[in-house]
Parts: sequence; C-alpha cells; structure tokens
Amino acid sequence: GNRGSLSWVAQGDFGARRQLSKSFHWANQLQLRFGQTAAQLDDPDDPAKTIWSKPVKSDDQILAETVGILTKGWAVDPYVSVRFDSQFIDVSDPRKHLWFNPMRFNEALGVAYRVSRGDARESFWRAGLGLRQTLSKTFVGLVGDETTTDVAQEGGLQISGDTKWTFAGDRITYLGKLLVFFPFIYNGSDDLDEYNRLSQANDPTRESVNDYWRSPTFDWQNTFSSNITSWLAVNLYLRFVYEKYDVTTKLDLDQPIDELDALVDSAIRKSVQYQQTLGIGLSYRFL
Repeated sequence: GNRGSLSWVAQGDFGARRQLSKSFHWANQLQLRFGQTAAQLDDPDDPAKTIWSKPVKSDDQILAETVGILTKGWAVDPYVSVRFDSQFIDVSDPRKHLWFNPMRFNEALGVAYRVSRGDARESFWRAGLGLRQTLSKTFVGLVGDETTTDVAQEGGLQISGDTKWTFAGDRITYLGKLLVFFPFIYNGSDDLDEYNRLSQANDPTRESVNDYWRSPTFDWQNTFSSNITSWLAVNLYLRFVYEKYDVTTKLDLDQPIDELDALVDSAIRKSVQYQQTLGIGLSYRFL
C-alpha cells in the first residue's frame, strides 16, 4: 500500500542595501518561492497499478520591499517603505489559473530603530502609519473566463521587523521577517455592517462579524540555513500567517441572505495558517 511522492521547491532571497549619503540609507529585498508536489495514485482503469498525478502547487510567494531611511544620528530614524506581496499562480478556481492574484501593496511612514550586537546579531524594527491596497481578481458568474477586479483599501498602524542571527560557530544563520498590521480604516466596512444587520435579523443566533476586519493581521517568516559544505546547504522555512477576515471579499447586498452567509463564512479564518518546508539544496553566495 505504499505510495511515492516527489516534491521540489525553488527559492531565491536577494538583498541590496547601501548608504547612499551620510543622511540616507536605502535597503531592498526580494523573496521568490515556488514548488510543486506529485504523488502516486491508484489507476482508475486498473486498481492493481498506480499512476502519477499531475504536479500540484505546494509553495508560492513573491515578496518585494524597498525602504528609505533618514540617518541623522537621532535616537530613531525616520523611514518610508513600499512592499509588494503576491503569488505566481492562483489555483483556487478549477476553471482557470490566474497569474499574480491577489496583489497587495503596502506603504508605510514612521520611525526605525536598529539593534546590533556585532556582526552575528542584528535586528531592525520599524513602526508607523501604513496603507494597504489589495487587488483581487475573481470570475464573473459560474461559467466563462470573464474576470472582475476588486480593490480593498485599509489604513492602520504597522510594525515590522527584520532579524539576522548567526550562531553555532557561524554554522547556522537565522533570518526572520515580521509584519503586523492593526487596521482602523477599511473601505468595505459599511457593506459589512449592513450585511451583519441583515444576517442578525434573519438568524439572531449567528455570530456578529462586522468587527472582524479590525483584528490585527501578521505574517511571520523564519528561515534557518546551515551550510554543510561551501555549496551544499540545509534550509528550514517556517511561516505563520493570520488574517481573521479576508478583506477582498466583495459583498453584493442584493444577493439572498443565505448566499451572503456562505460567502462571509468562507472569508473567515480564525486559526493561524502554517507552512513548513525542509530541504537540501545548492547554495552560492555572490558576495
């Protein structure tokens, strides 16, 4: 009864930063990940045989960020940043794959503080006001390839941190990236309030959800890497994502209340989403 499986993941983590002048530091980062898994299944034409399934997506991420920092020697440094999050392929709808969907843009303005303990340990923390725009494409109707794009806009307090630690005699490197967003403005809040009123009137036992969009969201990425040789590396990647309500959910209040209830229920995620990847791969350092 044993079955085989084959998985592969390609990832790239690129960074570039420079002190352009005595008063301005510019930092950039690009993270790319994509992976697939194929498994052996029972052959529907002959149960005594097995066939390989088509590869399905197991990992997918695009993250780009640029940060400009004013370095005046003050206790904290003013900064401005722009961040882009997406994925290569959205496979949530069986009729057709959508490229680069959804897309989230994040702009922030605030203050930054660097914690450094030599070359082995460094943390860079930022706090400020942030704006988020999430563009989401969905298909129109139950059939056909026509799509429509909805834009969710939010404003709130944003806290982010980047950490790099080297330990175990420089044999293990930890890279951590955290983004926490506390929203207090959402362009779909009025529709959600009206839906909540209609839903409560139809079924008073249903939980009130009109404040779900106010819950903080976070994305915490952790990478542990160890070079066995100068070119062979072991990597452990852990990611935790929490977003209680999917703000890209488009509510058509003219729909029947039962359909709206099902749509809102599908947009609620009360638990933390978790991803883990452990692999051995080739490593090359340009600098």
